[in-house]
Amino acid sequence: MDTWSCLVNPGRPIPIQVQHLTGITHDEVMRAPRFSQVMEPLQRFVGQQPVVGHNVSFDLSFLHSHDLPLSNLAMDTF
Repeated sequence: MDTWSCLVNPGRPIPIQVQHLTGITHDEVMRAPRFSQVMEPLQRFVGQQPVVGHNVSFDLSFLHSHDLPLSNLAMDTF
């Protein structure tokens, strides 16, 4: 199993409570690429493989709302 991780610039400030929860700072994401720049590499990485994640439905709904609907098998570690 491979892993893929990437920060994405949301184009707006990250709420302080989210920064505390994740440890990801506003400065870190401001230097990160926009989602449109990582969509294709992410899609190539995932291919037809199952998607595994903690609360993976949250991630999949985010991808779907940004025009990257995945119909892959999803396995949640939550």
